[in-house]
Amino acid sequence: MTRLHNRHRLLLLGAVLSALYTIAVAAYMVCDRHSLGDAAWWAFMTFTTVGYGDQYPQSTCGRLAGVLLVMAAVFIVVPTITAVFASKFIVDDDAWTHDEQEEVKYLLRRLAEKHEIEQY
Repeated sequence: MTRLHNRHRLLLLGAVLSALYTIAVAAYMVCDRHSLGDAAWWAFMTFTTVGYGDQYPQSTCGRLAGVLLVMAAVFIVVPTITAVFASKFIVDDDAWTHDEQEEVKYLLRRLAEKHEIEQY
């Protein structure tokens, strides 16, 4: 269930970021009058925060699209990638398995029952 839920989250995140990228490309094309290739190049360089500076928006809507792309990259994409990789590399070797937890609970119940019997 959790794995499927996480997959849906990642698909939703990908869809939102793709939509944002597409909107930024369209805004740069329309507002700053650039070709699809130039707009896609600018949006990709901006989204990856490389920003060579060879192209940049002159219009307000193009600049707003650039701000949204950079904010999405810095505040959504980078933390998500970091979290995914960190969760793969950081593993608690001392974590108890479900079976071990159940065994401890069983033994504690038996100990509690034995202790109650000895009190009376």
